[in-house]
Amino acid sequence: MAQNPLLLNMLVTFHRFAPSAELPRQRLELYRGISKLQLDDRPKARLITMLLSYRKNMVLLQKIAMGMVQSNRFTLPKAALLAFLEKQPHLQREDIAPAAWLQQIVDVSELLVEREPGEYEFPHATFQGFFAASLLAQPEDLETIQKHAGLVLQNWNEAIWRETVLLYTAQLT
Repeated sequence: MAQNPLLLNMLVTFHRFAPSAELPRQRLELYRGISKLQLDDRPKARLITMLLSYRKNMVLLQKIAMGMVQSNRFTLPKAALLAFLEKQPHLQREDIAPAAWLQQIVDVSELLVEREPGEYEFPHATFQGFFAASLLAQPEDLETIQKHAGLVLQNWNEAIWRETVLLYTAQLT
């Protein structure tokens, strides 16, 4: 992993935050660790209270990534992203404004970035693939598992699905 600049940077970040922890040996574990670090550990260390729990933030990022992969997009306009977030039960139940959640995710976790004004994306396509794959690989009922596997098989050759397919299959073992 250390030959890839992104993965090397993630390993260094992981080690810098938890120098005594064993470094992840697989990409999937590295992405899981960095997500936990960015959404939970780092905000706690900075005494920042996240609007949603780690798990609920993960669910929203997974849904965003899956929607982007399915619509063949690497970026989302702010209006479309906010419209999507307004429908999410986690934000509705907690009475959290979608714009406030989005701003915190951009400013604190940096797992969504605004590279161009009004255009949001994951910091790297591999993060989008990781979040989408994590959603697809979650164990549910047999029908959903088969549906997700069929979706992956149907799109395995599409460029935007590359990381999703690789990280999905890594979770099946």
